[in-house]
Amino acid sequence: MNARELTWVVWALIGSGVTAVVLISVVPGSGVPTLGSVISRWKVHWAGRVTMIVAWMWLGWHLFAR
Repeated sequence: MNARELTWVVWALIGSGVTAVVLISVVPGSGVPTLGSVISRWKVHWAGRVTMIVAWMWLGWHLFAR
């Protein structure tokens, strides 16, 4: 397995994990907060807003600005 294939495997594992957590969070009584409630909690504090803006800029730079 070369580095490119390993990268794809790692991204697939991360994506599968995120998908699993999102699906578990919508089950009633699971105790896992939904993505929307986590983002709402982050938006309360200025540090959370700055973190989200920086993360969005990083994502845009790496995915859309090619």
